[in-house]
Amino acid sequence: MKYKLHILKSAFILMTLMSSLSIIKSAHSIASPGCEYAPVDINLYGGSTFKNPDIIRSLNGELNTTLELKYASNTIAGCDTYLRSYNGKLVGPTLIAKPGDTLNININNLLPPDTTPVGSNINIPHDFNVTNFHTHGLHVSPAGNSDNVLLKIKPGQNFAFEIKVPRNHPPGTFWYHAHIHGSTALQVASGVSGMLIIKGGLDDVPEIKAAKQKVFVFQQLSYDEQGVIENYDVFGPGRWEELQRQTTINGQIVPTIYMRPGEVQRWRFVNSHVRNPIYVQLEDHKLNEISVDGIALGKINTWNNIELYPGYRSDVLVKANYLNSQQSREFLLYDAGSKDGIGAAVIEDRQILAKVVIRGTAVQMDLPPATDLAGLVPFEDITDNEVTGAQDVRFSVELINGVPIFTINEREFDPSFVRTLKLGDIEEWRLSVTPTSDAPVHPFHIHVNPFQMTRTGPDGSIEKVWKDTLAVVIGEDQIVRTRYERYVGKFVIHCHILDHEDMGMMETVEVINP
Repeated sequence: MKYKLHILKSAFILMTLMSSLSIIKSAHSIASPGCEYAPVDINLYGGSTFKNPDIIRSLNGELNTTLELKYASNTIAGCDTYLRSYNGKLVGPTLIAKPGDTLNININNLLPPDTTPVGSNINIPHDFNVTNFHTHGLHVSPAGNSDNVLLKIKPGQNFAFEIKVPRNHPPGTFWYHAHIHGSTALQVASGVSGMLIIKGGLDDVPEIKAAKQKVFVFQQLSYDEQGVIENYDVFGPGRWEELQRQTTINGQIVPTIYMRPGEVQRWRFVNSHVRNPIYVQLEDHKLNEISVDGIALGKINTWNNIELYPGYRSDVLVKANYLNSQQSREFLLYDAGSKDGIGAAVIEDRQILAKVVIRGTAVQMDLPPATDLAGLVPFEDITDNEVTGAQDVRFSVELINGVPIFTINEREFDPSFVRTLKLGDIEEWRLSVTPTSDAPVHPFHIHVNPFQMTRTGPDGSIEKVWKDTLAVVIGEDQIVRTRYERYVGKFVIHCHILDHEDMGMMETVEVINP
């Protein structure tokens, strides 16, 4: 399993396609101080105490906030950056609500007038200063001023999103980000994203309630040698490695997490990277997974590493080792990379993500018993006799006259083409990558309705889990099943390598009343 993950990661990062745009060289020949494409000195710039993002909670059934989209100056590893942001920070605030709440999110676009308007080809990156708002993973309406990614908020405009969370919505870890076709990658790579938590369920299990909670928004802040992101030169196969930037957590470089011996903490992970997967490992510790993509597993899966492709979430419980007579010891949290990937095309060293320092007086904290988790899975399994139809999604990247074309079912994104689904249907989707594709892995994401899939658990057995984003590997078709419940309206499916989505690997779908 470890071998397979390493090989897939190398293939994922080293795709042989080129960007659909020519590589645009920086207008400046000399890099700004600290912004050079060079390794980050984590001993100099890392080590600060881990900080959760700012928190905004709902009150009396409503979460009311304004997110200002604006340029902001922040220093990252000695580089003075000037990036698009929510509220001037490198990561958006964590929004915490409950089932039945209404999210009143005012997006105030303070960016300057856009100089990259859409041309005749909507699948060339454009509209860098136009935005909107997507609640990734929420089962909410895609219409009107709810989670409608077909809306456009232009520079100088305000827009009030009103997203009603159903009373029976699964509690869990979700996230939000800008989602304008043509500039999604550029805005998310600037830090225009944040965690979204719906409370309840697992939160009320005594052993989990007693655990300190940490939010991990893993980011690929892909600024160039002038500390900005103003074109798609920073994206493409292998570019993240060429930039030599450091994966950040909530905007921090290699933060330090403190735990007491025997302490249990709950860590909520989201990979908000634009394109790269990470494999989270903690030295000499197991990661006890209790939720995937915000949906409770109903048990604990104990892994050596957690696979996170772009858009994936995972909730894990970490129990700190007892230290015998040692007073303090440091353990590394890292992205395993492909250093041991036998047969990998290019070896990628592992990257340190954070440091965990265990010190102080030991405490006795337990993981929750399986009996307390079993009833928390929010959905019933989809059985064979329930399935009413089938859908097919084939990702492909092909070079035509030297230019890569990004498609779903051999079609670039075209707003006039809409896949029609019927409310109440329960369908099986076959997800695949065209055998001749120049890109071997694509994370499939569908808005509004989660799906059930099967995977191999840590003990080697096959298990069913619910997700909303799933990596599809060339030669390994995935079969998932989903119910179209509650909501009608238009939304999208797409590849969550976000520059792929911006360049055509997206499709509009519409759920209609039969």
